[in-house]
Amino acid sequence: MRTDYSVVLLSVILSAMAHERYLLLRSRRDAAGTTSTQHRRTEPRDEIHVQEGDAASFLCAAASHEPMKVEWRHNGTVVPHQAEDKEGGQPSSSTSLRVWHAPLSKESGATLTHSQLRLSNVSAQHAGVYACHFSDGLGTLASSKQLIVRPKEHSKSTDKAESCDSESGCSNKG
Repeated sequence: MRTDYSVVLLSVILSAMAHERYLLLRSRRDAAGTTSTQHRRTEPRDEIHVQEGDAASFLCAAASHEPMKVEWRHNGTVVPHQAEDKEGGQPSSSTSLRVWHAPLSKESGATLTHSQLRLSNVSAQHAGVYACHFSDGLGTLASSKQLIVRPKEHSKSTDKAESCDSESGCSNKG
């Protein structure tokens, strides 16, 4: 007899400060059966714009009956990070990762795994594609966002200071 059940869903929600969400629905007939995948985006944007010096935060979540492994990548390279401390404080590193688990529902038996990647004091080197990769016994799911870092705006007083040098003095008075 063949057992027929469905993994409620493997949803990948990737968001930044604007709370954009992406769903990836995946169902399974049995351990050896075929897997079907249906992709649906609930928000059209796949870019995050932040100003240099600000923080950027990405949230990713997936549900599965299998134990999940989470990995973040920046332009294809695994993101080095420091875990947040147990009191929820931020680490000294500019990149932190937080992972937590919660039951999806009693009926499903699935566990929802959340992961948050936080970048503080963002600079131009942080720009690029960030992807969240969830792996379990069924395979790997990934979803990504493009981080665009805008240069920090300079005030008029900063511009005046930049036009001054020790030899010629300030060229812009007033």
